[in-house]
Amino acid sequence: MTGGTGFFGTWMLSALLAADNQLGLNLKIAVLSRCPENFEQHHPHIACANNLQFVQGDITSFDFPAGSYDYIFHFAATSAEATFNGEDQLKKLEMLYFGTKRVLDFAVAASVKKILFTSSGVVYGQMDDELEGVGEGFRGSPDVSRPDAALGEGKRIAEYLFAYYHEKYKISYAIARCFSFIGPHLPLDIHYAAGNFVKNCLDGKDIIISGNGQPIRSYLYIGDATSWLIKILTATDQKSIYNVGSSRSITIEELAVVIKKILKTNNKIIINNKHKTLDNFSRNLYLPKLSLIKDKLSVIEWTSLEKSIEKMAKFYSKIN
Repeated sequence: MTGGTGFFGTWMLSALLAADNQLGLNLKIAVLSRCPENFEQHHPHIACANNLQFVQGDITSFDFPAGSYDYIFHFAATSAEATFNGEDQLKKLEMLYFGTKRVLDFAVAASVKKILFTSSGVVYGQMDDELEGVGEGFRGSPDVSRPDAALGEGKRIAEYLFAYYHEKYKISYAIARCFSFIGPHLPLDIHYAAGNFVKNCLDGKDIIISGNGQPIRSYLYIGDATSWLIKILTATDQKSIYNVGSSRSITIEELAVVIKKILKTNNKIIINNKHKTLDNFSRNLYLPKLSLIKDKLSVIEWTSLEKSIEKMAKFYSKIN
């Protein structure tokens, strides 16, 4: 597993270890990390598992661990914190290309049965406001005349590498084009609106909305997303691409209202009409169509947005 110490990785490790404990799957999990000590400090209950091994190294140049492996979760990308702190755009692009190539070279050497890559809905580029979400066949793409297109274009390049390695080396793969998510472990103090709003309410501070509050998003509970990713990986397809997200659309302003209502706070919602783009281009609409994954894999959105907010607030109330 690459990116195993991030938002997706933390949830996936928890899910796999719980499944192994309850079902006796005899899993052995290797996690690539530049700094395992940080993860061990923040998540000792996960890091102490006997069947979990950390492989220290950089995604673009790590030494291949010995042995064969059945599956790979490739979650690694430049961190959300690095994006928030203004990481250079070219570094994002290079990491997605060279990191993915390194992982695929390892997949070939280790005789991996299948690899799952978490891509992103940003590969579709700007979505027209009149669309009711985009399906996997949508032919839009990032505007490469803009330097801030690095994330979207980097994910597209990474997706191409999977197609190339499948053709040349018969590596089976699945690509999950991920949209927006909510739940415990989502950072509260960077550029995620849902995290910011929950933190504002927990701290008793006003909710500040950058922009006009009208961009449309949808939020899938991260626990639901984790089960979807496992199902995508273990499906029989030799190659596949699926959108992963929620079908329930909501504006940023409406999200603030819902969070404030769920948390029963009296803080104000202030719309400042100041746009600040930190990761890729500004998006008025960021909404997936999910008919393909629901029809083929029978996945379900079990957890409502309201319940997701409750779970997230309860989690952070306990650790603060």
